[in-house]
Amino acid sequence: MSRQNIDVCPICHIKSKIENRVDLYSVHCPKCGFFQISGTAFATFGDFNPRQQANISGWIRENQSYLFSSDDKKMLSDLNTPQIGEKAKKLLVHLSYKYPIAGLEFAFPNFMLTNITEFLNSKDISLKTGASEFLDYLGYSWSINENELRFIFKKYLLEEKGFISGHPNYIITPKGWAYLDEIRDINVNADVVFIASKYEENINKYLDKYVVSALEELGYKPKLMRSHPHTNIIDNEMISLIKKSRFVIVDLTENSLGAYYEAGYAQGLGLEVIYTCEKSFRENKNNESLKGVHFDTSHYPINDWEFGDNQGMDFKKKMLDFINVKFGKGTYYPE
Repeated sequence: MSRQNIDVCPICHIKSKIENRVDLYSVHCPKCGFFQISGTAFATFGDFNPRQQANISGWIRENQSYLFSSDDKKMLSDLNTPQIGEKAKKLLVHLSYKYPIAGLEFAFPNFMLTNITEFLNSKDISLKTGASEFLDYLGYSWSINENELRFIFKKYLLEEKGFISGHPNYIITPKGWAYLDEIRDINVNADVVFIASKYEENINKYLDKYVVSALEELGYKPKLMRSHPHTNIIDNEMISLIKKSRFVIVDLTENSLGAYYEAGYAQGLGLEVIYTCEKSFRENKNNESLKGVHFDTSHYPINDWEFGDNQGMDFKKKMLDFINVKFGKGTYYPE
């Protein structure tokens, strides 16, 4: 399906601010947030069904500044739909960041998607602001429509769980704040980032040159077992480093079983895992010696890289932008 209208988001079809430069579109969508997308992907991403659109908008809200290529279409189409409780958690977390002071009141906007473009174009600033806020909540909660969003907010968070109270202005309740304390990201002030990969010379050199250097520029302390001095049992030391990490980077090139184990362990702790892989390895599914990444991981977003200085610098910039937006900067800078 070819897209003709370049004034609407290629994911959710909401009117958006879109900048185009040299086959690359920067999209500022009131529902999805900010992302970048290649010209080819922009032209072919218009045929997602409503459930897929909701899932993709939610995923982008959690992965701002992501650069999409046409290769990402299958991954996006196959995103799993969260359960209602998980959607409610996502919305509550977003509300807590938007209204971080306990007792601070906020309104819940009531709009209909069928009229949303009209409201976004309105000269009435209150209507325009309310419409943008409504789309913001839709995106963060992975909601398919206004009915699901209202159910999550009023029936689940307010009536069932008691995490929110009030009407027409609302607050997050003490019970809601207590729940948020239980589920907050772990190691939010950590500077360590564990990197897992296959111990292979070309891969090691690439990761050192472009990934390790990117982390250090952002103020993080990269930790790779091949270069980490230790006197303990190596497995115990590796587990200790993962537990101390702000997030974990796992390179799937050549399918290291250890890297898969370390990814699973990190996810079990609740840590974010960023997956990377050499592009030709990930795409090769016919050669028996190069089977691509394992099926259990293939549906996660994987950041492709390619050998070569120009490609490496492009990949480094992508990682710098992605990590900076998602996690911010650390405080470690090597002497």
